[in-house]
Amino acid sequence: MDDLAPSRCARLTTLVALPLAACALLAGCGTTAAVSMPGRVLHLRLDEYRILPATVSVTAGTVRIVAVNRGRLTHNVVIQSRRVDAHGQRRVLGKTPTAFPGETVTGTAVLKPGRYRMISSIGNQKDLGQNGTVVVHALR
Repeated sequence: MDDLAPSRCARLTTLVALPLAACALLAGCGTTAAVSMPGRVLHLRLDEYRILPATVSVTAGTVRIVAVNRGRLTHNVVIQSRRVDAHGQRRVLGKTPTAFPGETVTGTAVLKPGRYRMISSIGNQKDLGQNGTVVVHALR
């Protein structure tokens, strides 16, 4: 049986490692473009620890939030102001009830044009990455 020469082995390792590294980098690259949601309905998917899509855009007015929990833990969606008040709190503009695994929950929010935060307010889920952005456009 032939042993691979060290230089040949290094080249083979490089040939295998480079495409794998490129795939890993591309998989981690998300788009920051907002996903447009027609009809003032935010269709969201929740899991550990994400809200998908992470950035959504919608038209101003009363917005319906529809969130399906595809994770193994409970999750919810809270839409907040981006600014904090004098007490360090963000204003809650809308939310859903807690969704158990496999459950779909709904809620509403009245939103003016601007940018808002989406989070899960359960435990420290927002700190673990379960957050996103709602971009609200004026009615055209």
